[in-house]
Amino acid sequence: MRKFLGILSAVVFAVSIFSALLWMGGIAGAVTGGGRNTVDVDFLLGAAQVLFVLSLMLAVVAFCWPKVAQLNNE
Repeated sequence: MRKFLGILSAVVFAVSIFSALLWMGGIAGAVTGGGRNTVDVDFLLGAAQVLFVLSLMLAVVAFCWPKVAQLNNE
């Protein structure tokens, strides 16, 4: 379970970075007249923030999850 949560945390972090990159591309498109709506850009920033916080929480849970060897010794 600990490995699964660690991998899931890395995947969610990668998706948050991808969303942030799309947000930066949307800002560049809006500045240069690419025709993007600002609502889409704001949504991408919000999604990047939520996914980043979720990845941090998953990483903390994965780090604090007890190891299997510790459970067998008790």
